[in-house]
Amino acid sequence: MLSPDITSGVAHAVLQWFTSSVQCQNRIPSSQWTVLSAATGNKCLGRRDLNADGLAVNDCHAEVLARRAFMRYLYAEALLWQEDGQESNLKSIFMRHPTLHRLVLKPQNSLHLFISESPCGDAAIYELKQDVVDRLVQYRQSKEIGQYEKRQRTEFRLTGAKVQNKRLREADSLVYQDTPSDNKFSQVVGVARVKSGRSDLPLDKQTLSMSCSDKIARWNALGLQGSLLLQWFDPVYLRSIVVMEDFWAISVEKQEQALRRAVCVRLKERNALVEGALVSCETSIVSGFPQFSRRRTSYRTPSSLAVNWTTRESWTRVDRWSLGAGATEAFEFIVRFFSRFDLEFLIAATGFKQGAQKASDMDQAALEKVASRLAKKNMLRAFDYLLGHHSDCTIRLNYLQLKQLDEMIAISTSPRTTNALIGCKICRHQFFHGFSDWIGTPSSFKQFKL
Repeated sequence: MLSPDITSGVAHAVLQWFTSSVQCQNRIPSSQWTVLSAATGNKCLGRRDLNADGLAVNDCHAEVLARRAFMRYLYAEALLWQEDGQESNLKSIFMRHPTLHRLVLKPQNSLHLFISESPCGDAAIYELKQDVVDRLVQYRQSKEIGQYEKRQRTEFRLTGAKVQNKRLREADSLVYQDTPSDNKFSQVVGVARVKSGRSDLPLDKQTLSMSCSDKIARWNALGLQGSLLLQWFDPVYLRSIVVMEDFWAISVEKQEQALRRAVCVRLKERNALVEGALVSCETSIVSGFPQFSRRRTSYRTPSSLAVNWTTRESWTRVDRWSLGAGATEAFEFIVRFFSRFDLEFLIAATGFKQGAQKASDMDQAALEKVASRLAKKNMLRAFDYLLGHHSDCTIRLNYLQLKQLDEMIAISTSPRTTNALIGCKICRHQFFHGFSDWIGTPSSFKQFKL
């Protein structure tokens, strides 16, 4: 059980960051709590807007962007250790494992995810207060929906995500027994869902991105670092997930139960963990803090922008003076990736930086210029730079081959790294066996190269 000091400390640190314009620009002073990455956003791309070259950010929900911004921090940490070696131990929150010689969190450090509202998907299914239910019924009755649906009512919050019929059938055996069966608006719990969108949209406009609840569950099983960073890091796990209280919920306890079920309990229920593995992450709902003044509401149009930021803490600066007239575009990108700490604004509906034209109106060179630093292809560029920074190793494989770990194992030159990658591949296989209803981005959009 998390102590109140931890949950309130996490919430206070993040809220202070968002309410202080100074901290958006300057280095955060060292304290017990430090924000490493932050993001806002609530939109994702439909299938027709996906980019086969990995240049668009498919999912601009805040949780996903914050995690990708944290991955950028990890790339900088890996570069710091490559350049400074043992001297990095004093600056970094990581240390080299004494026997495995891979980067692991120091014992005194822990990672916490703060979210201003329950993640979309399974974590968002909990009972609401009766007066809230009554208002929702009135709101629905004012909409042009069928006469039958007008008379229905629900005591569950809508998830912000939805189940495909096929996946619902496959997951029947995983449904919790306390889910009401006689309520048209009630929602099945425990299943995987894609993110929400208007149900009347054509298929090519509907998203394939999984809900934030499902993605956070995956991070709890496989780590925050993703596949490529396993070259240097052991899996990096969250210590806690802290969510602000929803005043519409019937109780804090019900909201917390839904959160824990979605991101922790489901992993065991679905047999998504290898034998002996435990979920170290705890969940908590924090009360007593003011709501964000610009938080999303049902009466306010969501922002079209998504923002991401990564701290400059422990970053190694690439020498700007080495950028001469003959500098390659690839190296110019590396300088920007490892030395820019400002806020990045994305058009959430396109996955490109603010100011970008319509994707169909841009050629490849223009798309490269407006691609986010968090886009898959730019993360692959950072990986390639680190891999070849102190060796002649270059990547000739596509992104999907590297993510599936087989080729990562093949190019590994360290027995310790090879063994770690094999173990992670087994964990990855077990997770997707447990979440066999996972959809996600089609493999055809992950086969790009540098």
